Amino acid sequence: MTVYRFKWIIPSKLGFIGLSLLLFPTFIYPFNTDLNFITEPLIVLFYYPLIVALGAGAITSERTEKLCIFSGNLSYPLYMTHYFAMWIFASYNLEYKLTGLKLYTVVAIGTLVLIGFAYLVMTYIDTPIRKYLTEKRKLKQSF
Repeated sequence: MTVYRFKWIIPSKLGFIGLSLLLFPTFIYPFNTDLNFITEPLIVLFYYPLIVALGAGAITSERTEKLCIFSGNLSYPLYMTHYFAMWIFASYNLEYKLTGLKLYTVVAIGTLVLIGFAYLVMTYIDTPIRKYLTEKRKLKQSF
């Protein structure tokens, strides 16, 4: 929100792949370390906004631009729907204690199903509601 509101845009030629590579280390950062109380706030408060600012100013090809727009549109419905999936996965994993290939398979399939569900939410709920509210706001402003 801060990056958007203050228009902190850093022009870059990193593109989608470069920004993905900058983001990747945060996904593999170890969770249980003695320094988490320092590193996690630094990552969230400074590193992620830096990546968002670089992404806002990134120059992309037409193909990756379409992917970025689609991903951006999908991000809110995915955010809205992921929490219940975490509970389902946690309950399933608690009962079956998945490890190795089974764990990776369940996570991969679950991720694809969740992305598909978020796409349906985006297509049939989020986008129509946004369109309706935008039209209603424009109508109200014209009076």
